[in-house]
Amino acid sequence: MKKNKKGLIILLLLAIVTIAIGTYVYKEYNRKTINVVEKNTDFTLSSSELIQQFTNKPKYFDSIYHSKILQVTGAVKTIDSDEKGFHTIAIGDSASTTTIRCSLDNLQKITIVDFKNVKTVTIKGIYTGFNADDLGIGSDVILSRCIIIKNNL
Repeated sequence: MKKNKKGLIILLLLAIVTIAIGTYVYKEYNRKTINVVEKNTDFTLSSSELIQQFTNKPKYFDSIYHSKILQVTGAVKTIDSDEKGFHTIAIGDSASTTTIRCSLDNLQKITIVDFKNVKTVTIKGIYTGFNADDLGIGSDVILSRCIIIKNNL
């Protein structure tokens, strides 16, 4: 009788674990990507403010901004494109080695020509991390799924 009771408990626990794992897998598989256009901005900053924060307290601000939507305005340093047509805009102060790297959302249709004479830009994106400067070549604040709110000549 005790063996049957133990077996039943083990079977019940196995069923609960299987259902929990199945639910998690189903939700992750059907998860939709975040559309930054439709989301409200959590923090609005200038590029110099954001860079200064990460220069002083990188771990603290990494925890504050983790997965939050930031809107950042700053000077365009570089615009890079890869072979697949994905664009990354680096913004920040030209005197600083730290930059804010903004990977544009693939729904954002731009070309490099669109940014030939742009001096400042306002970008909204999801904060995904901070690459600290270990070699003296500069740190990066990383924003992903970025959209361009405004650009100024």
